[in-house]
Amino acid sequence: MKRFGLLVILFLFIGEVSAQGPNGKPRFSPEEFRQKQEEFIIREALLSPAEAARFFPVYHELGKKKFEIDRKIRIAIRRSFKSELSEGEAQKVLSQIDKLQVQKVRLEQTYHEKFRRMLSAQKTLRIMAADAKFDRMLLRNLAPPRNKK
Repeated sequence: MKRFGLLVILFLFIGEVSAQGPNGKPRFSPEEFRQKQEEFIIREALLSPAEAARFFPVYHELGKKKFEIDRKIRIAIRRSFKSELSEGEAQKVLSQIDKLQVQKVRLEQTYHEKFRRMLSAQKTLRIMAADAKFDRMLLRNLAPPRNKK
């Protein structure tokens, strides 16, 4: 559930940042985001150029599929808020969301196997840690500074 919350915040951030800036130019570039993410993962996971060239197309393929599953989850949640649901209908929505989350976990398992076939298990773990660290940094930069008393 924490991952879902993180993804919702990330998508809200992307939506917010993709708005036009005061000078009429977009403030968010998906290509720039992807480039920074790749650079960070390469640096943190110590990937060689050859490893990065093999890894990132598969990594981005996983990202697209996970995004689609997350989109289905968001749609189910949004629809449930638009109308008063009976207890039975709410149970069905929760069941649908649970099935989608299980589908996403299975998808990740499949792709982790693909990663291990092209890279070592150690590098795969470093990539996973770097990806999580990048997300935390992104959220930290998004959050307004705290007033410490």
